[in-house]
Amino acid sequence: MVDRMQAENKALKTRMNEITSYTGVQEEGLAIISVNGKLEIRAGTVEKLIERLYNQDQLTFSEYVDSFLLTFRSFTTSQHVWKSLLDKFDSYSLHPQTVDLSKSERWSSIIKAEQDDMTKQKIRLRIIVVLKRWVEHHFSDFDAELISDFQSFIKAYPQDAEVVLLKKVLEVADKKNTGDVDRIGFSEQPPAPIVPSGVINFDTLEPVEIARQLTLVEWGLFKPIAPKELLSLSWQKSDAETRSPNLLKMIRRFNDVSNWVCYTVVKELDIKKRSALMKKFILLVDELYKLNNLNGVFEITSGMVGAPVSRLAKTWAMNGPKLQKMYERYIEFVSPAASFSAYRTHLSNTTSACIPYMGLFLSDLTFIEEGNPDFLENGFVNFVKFQMVASAIQKTQRNQRRPYNLTPVPAIVTFLSSHKALGEKELFELSLAAEPRERN
Repeated sequence: MVDRMQAENKALKTRMNEITSYTGVQEEGLAIISVNGKLEIRAGTVEKLIERLYNQDQLTFSEYVDSFLLTFRSFTTSQHVWKSLLDKFDSYSLHPQTVDLSKSERWSSIIKAEQDDMTKQKIRLRIIVVLKRWVEHHFSDFDAELISDFQSFIKAYPQDAEVVLLKKVLEVADKKNTGDVDRIGFSEQPPAPIVPSGVINFDTLEPVEIARQLTLVEWGLFKPIAPKELLSLSWQKSDAETRSPNLLKMIRRFNDVSNWVCYTVVKELDIKKRSALMKKFILLVDELYKLNNLNGVFEITSGMVGAPVSRLAKTWAMNGPKLQKMYERYIEFVSPAASFSAYRTHLSNTTSACIPYMGLFLSDLTFIEEGNPDFLENGFVNFVKFQMVASAIQKTQRNQRRPYNLTPVPAIVTFLSSHKALGEKELFELSLAAEPRERN
C-alpha cells in the first residue's frame, strides 16, 4: 500500500510541476494544460473556477461541473457559489427591442443584439443546468437559507420556462431528502426471509439470513452518507458529529459488529459450542461476500483475527480442512498485501449492489488530503487535488445508487443491533477463561 501511495504521490507532484511550468494555454486566474487535445483545469482562483461552470468547453462541461460540485466546500461556501451564479445570470439579461433608429441602424443593431442575446442565453442555460445538477445530486448543501434564496430566484423569473422547471426539480429533491418517495421497483421478488419459528438468537438464525439483515442495516447507514461528509477529513474534526454524522454512524457500526463477533465466540466456555460459533461466523462471511457486502466481510473477519479470538488455538484446531480453507480465502481477500489488491480488483469488477469497505476508502481520502495542499503558493485552488478527491467519491456514489432487493425482518434487525460493546481488556479476559494460557 505504501509503495502504491508513493507512486501516486510522485505522479501528482509531476502534474503539480506542469501547473507552474506549462505556458502553452494561458488565461488569467487559471492554470490550464492541454492533454491529448483536451483542455484541463489544474488550478485557479475561486472566482475563475466558478466562472468555468458556465464558460466551459461542452466536451468537458459535465466532468468539470461534477468535480466542482462534489468538492467546492473545501475551498469556498455554498452561499458564495450561489451568489456568484445568480449575479451572472441576472447580469446577462436579454436586450430590449431597438427603437427610434434609422432602418439600416435598426437592422444592424437588431443583428448585433440577437448575436449578443444568443451568447447570453447560452450562458444562462448553462447556469440553469448547473443549478439543476446541484439540486439533484447535492441537495444536502441546501439549508433553509439557500432553499429560500432558490425559491426567490424562481419567482423572479416567472416567464422563463427553464427557470420555472427548477421549481419541480427542487420539489423532487426535497421529497427524496425527506424519504417521501416510492420504493425503487425490482423486476424480481426478493428472496423469502428465513425466520425461526421460536426465539430469535444467533443459534437459531441461518447465516444467509443474518447476512441479509446485516446488509440491510449497513445499506441504511451507507446510502445517506453525503459527499460533503467526506471532504477535508471532516470525520476527524472536533465537530465531526455535525460535519459527518452518517459516516460516523457507519464507522461505529463496523466497530460494534466486530466487537459482537469477538464477544459471541469468547464468552462460550464449551469448546465444541465455541467451535460451532466460529464455523457459523465463517459461513456468515461467505454469505456476506455473495451479497457484495464487503464492509461486512471486513467487519466479521476483523472480529475473528483480533487477539481474543485468534489465540484460541484449540478451538481453531477443531475446524475441518474445508472450513479452514474457506476462512483462509477470506483472510487473503481482506489482506493489505499489494495495497489490498484482492479487494480492490473485486470491487472494480462489481456491477451489482455493493457496500464497499469504508475503512480503506477513508484511508485513500486521507492520503490525498494530507499529501496535497488545498492552495498553491500563488493562492490558486489546487484543483488537481480536488479532482482526485471527486474521482474517489464518485466511485462510492455509484454503489449508493444500487440498492438491495431484500426484505427487512424487524425482529432480526433488533437482535443484530442490541449488542453492548465490551472493552479489549474484558474480551481478552473472557478469552483466557475460555482457553487459559499453557503452562510451561
